[in-house]
Amino acid sequence: MLKKYNEYINSWIQVILYLVISYHSDAQNPGATINGIVTDTSGLPISYATVALKGTEKGTLTNESGLFSLNRGTEEVCIICVQSMGFEKATVKVTGKQTGTNGIVIVLKSSNIKLDEIIVSAKSESFKIREKAFNVAAMDVNKLQNSNLNVNNVLGRVPGVNIREEGGLGSDFKFSVNGLSGKQVKFFMDGVPMDQYGSSFSINNIPVNMIERVEVYKGVVPVWLGSDALGGAVNIVTRKNTDNFLDASYSLGSFNTHKASVNGKYTIGERGLSVQSAAYYNYSDNNYQVDDIETHDELGNVIGTTSATRFHDSYRSVMFQTKLGFENMLFADKFFIGLTLAGNRNNIQHGLSLERVFGQVHTRDNLFKPMFEFRKTDLFIKGLTLNSYASYIGGLYEVIDTSSREYSWDGSYSIRNNQNIGESDWHKSLFSFNDETFLTVNNASYKVKSHEIALNHTHTMFIRQGDDPYDPDIVPFSDPNFLQKTVFGLSYSKSFFDEKLSATIFSKYFVYNGKIIEEELFSGNPSAITHYSRFRNPGFGLAGTWKVTNGIQLKTSYENTYRLPEGREIFGDGLNVISNPGLQPEHSSNYNAGVLFLNRNGKNTIVIESNYFFRDAENLIRLAATGAKSEFVNLANANIQGIESEITIRRNETLQLTVNGTFQNLINKTKVDENGKSNHTYLDRLPNIPYFFGNLILGILIHDLINSHDKFQINWYSRYVHEFYLQWPAHGESKSTIPTQFIHTVELNYSLRNETYNFVLGASNLLDSKAYDNFRIQKPGRAVYIKFRYFI
Repeated sequence: MLKKYNEYINSWIQVILYLVISYHSDAQNPGATINGIVTDTSGLPISYATVALKGTEKGTLTNESGLFSLNRGTEEVCIICVQSMGFEKATVKVTGKQTGTNGIVIVLKSSNIKLDEIIVSAKSESFKIREKAFNVAAMDVNKLQNSNLNVNNVLGRVPGVNIREEGGLGSDFKFSVNGLSGKQVKFFMDGVPMDQYGSSFSINNIPVNMIERVEVYKGVVPVWLGSDALGGAVNIVTRKNTDNFLDASYSLGSFNTHKASVNGKYTIGERGLSVQSAAYYNYSDNNYQVDDIETHDELGNVIGTTSATRFHDSYRSVMFQTKLGFENMLFADKFFIGLTLAGNRNNIQHGLSLERVFGQVHTRDNLFKPMFEFRKTDLFIKGLTLNSYASYIGGLYEVIDTSSREYSWDGSYSIRNNQNIGESDWHKSLFSFNDETFLTVNNASYKVKSHEIALNHTHTMFIRQGDDPYDPDIVPFSDPNFLQKTVFGLSYSKSFFDEKLSATIFSKYFVYNGKIIEEELFSGNPSAITHYSRFRNPGFGLAGTWKVTNGIQLKTSYENTYRLPEGREIFGDGLNVISNPGLQPEHSSNYNAGVLFLNRNGKNTIVIESNYFFRDAENLIRLAATGAKSEFVNLANANIQGIESEITIRRNETLQLTVNGTFQNLINKTKVDENGKSNHTYLDRLPNIPYFFGNLILGILIHDLINSHDKFQINWYSRYVHEFYLQWPAHGESKSTIPTQFIHTVELNYSLRNETYNFVLGASNLLDSKAYDNFRIQKPGRAVYIKFRYFI
């Protein structure tokens, strides 16, 4: 093991030496940045004001705290124009001395002009990302800071994205983009992979208060997100306020649900020591009612159904994160060390079906993550940028099943005669495994005029070791299992005709080594077999976009890529998922083609986007039932194609209506099964995957409803998922159906003093409909909640 660590450290040193003369992929345009704040005459910040550089098309919007950051180019002196509804337009001359964290303060005077006569035309950062050549959806979360949502709720409203949850707060979920799901889609936070963050720090826990926007790359993933993603990637961009702030919130809801979060930053001076911290706490009893539970006679025959309340499904998670370092120094734009601590406890109510009910089975998950990050623009020469990140992730996951009780849905129980049998398995378990992950991400780029070269190196070393004092046989992971993944990426981008036409070509190289120990527990002679895996292969792709007119843009992209198996897929989880050391890497050729239309007519804006996607995938990894357990297996070949569309109609900030829909067809292209026989499911639609779904989002915003600088907002969200089969269609009547769901959520939000004080009243599943993402696993009914948020 020490040899592996030495190899890892030597690899890291070589990468650092190499990147000293390299360049970073997410570089901004060369030139200084204007930072500042926009306020009214009383000193209150003005959110979502337009800030534009005169004589150019460069512009931005202030965030909810009135802060902005605008690239000024290379000019020593420039003029910026600032305007907002209800205020007079201001013009400010800016010199080179007025840059930095607190560069300028712009004060707007109140105006008698009616609100609907002011036209805001600057493009947000999210829309600029949508205009990139990749098939990418970006959602600005700044306007949702007062909502009671978590990140997964936000992502579920993106076209092409579907999230299937097994229950209430903290339950397992499956995330998919254009039909590819699970680990085929990678998650990042500020460009750093979240693969080994554990369940306590996942997207269903992170509150919207902590993030600025979410970016969903579909099918084709840029190299700066160094990863082996097969179906796409999600990048969560955390809030990066340029000034000091404090953001705290608390919500209380049905099923005894509590959510609390705090996020803040304090910097000493313009170029001084900076502290950034965030924390959240989530808890819920999840004691909602479930229906249609089968009842049986003494012989096991189904004699009817009943309803019951979940009594052992509570969930608790907590996270604390802090970073200490410097910003805007001569030696670095950013230099931070940090620490993240997280943990959760999840009570398990039942197994794969509702018939086996548990009363004491639970899991625990803890995370310890120190980190280091460094960023420097114009390193040695202008346009050369370096970004480096390194972390150690230590995780402890426990499965506790030490009771011999046999529970019923009314909470009563009997004691088993055999005291060695647990609730969920044939023997008691106090199973735990320790995960250790060493991660480095290094990006560099060099941009000059219309050319940009980018390089990425991402390296992950993952070790798992398990223990179970209750297990009389071989314990899974008792000998350390080992995975090592390295991804190299290189890209070149060029724009033509004043950026009306741009193209990117890129290549990736995937390196994978694994040591998997398979436990033979049921052979009558328990033993362990060691398997070694090795994989080397290149990938490549391209993306292009053409702005036909100011309002019409065409986009296309392609990637030939691989996805390497993850630890849980190969090792199992020690509870419900068994190991499969023979699992092969997935491969796919991904195609995208789309059109983006933007029309501004006075105070009205219409945005229409439509994309066609095609995936030719081999060795797809999917979870298949194996008796009472499950196992990840390869499906030889599948084709996925579909179309997604979205239309947004906006009238200033007052009214916004968004409707989107996705249709995807996943077809099994495997002619011969693993036994060499003709596959009877050939050309069947892949089962247990939704194929048609969509969203409706309506927002109404009223300024100065009762007092000056207050806001009243109504948000309505509707989600539709069409019914789909659990089994292969070729199986006839045994294929079962997950029914159609049409769920509505409403939120009423009132804010005072430019969103310093915020109050929210909301209800999810407003009509109390029966909703199922998985077969016969019912989701919560109507839930009402209130939330208070304080921001300075």
